Amino acid sequence: MAQDRQAESFLLTEEEYLSSEPASQVKREYIDGQVYAMAGAGYNHNCIAAI
Repeated sequence: MAQDRQAESFLLTEEEYLSSEPASQVKREYIDGQVYAMAGAGYNHNCIAAI
């Protein structure tokens, strides 16, 4: 069954990630070759982070 299959890993090099970053429409982070979408920050978070 399709659910029994493990998702294939797609790893990027740092150079590949950095070259794709300017074209990205969402904020992302790079961890050990994998790219993850980041959640948006709210108003309170931005106020605290700006201190």
